[in-house]
Amino acid sequence: MIEKVHQEDGQTAMEQHIEQSSEDRIQITKEMVFERVKKKQNCSLAGEDKITNYWIKRMNVFHQDIATALNVIIKSRLETPSWLHRGEVL
Repeated sequence: MIEKVHQEDGQTAMEQHIEQSSEDRIQITKEMVFERVKKKQNCSLAGEDKITNYWIKRMNVFHQDIATALNVIIKSRLETPSWLHRGEVL
């Protein structure tokens, strides 16, 4: 139940942020992805993809693809995938 509430809160927060922002001004870059990922703990719990932050940090060839995917989600107003905004607490 806690995870579902957290997931819904994350979805709502992202939708509100997108609505408040102009899509023309939002442009996520691979540098932004890298700056955000490098602050994550290496050995935190892996997401649905089962890839830990350690590997995401080092697979910089995918940072542009991640930025592109996020830009498509924002600009197309697609529903965000659950793995994007769901946090898991042990």
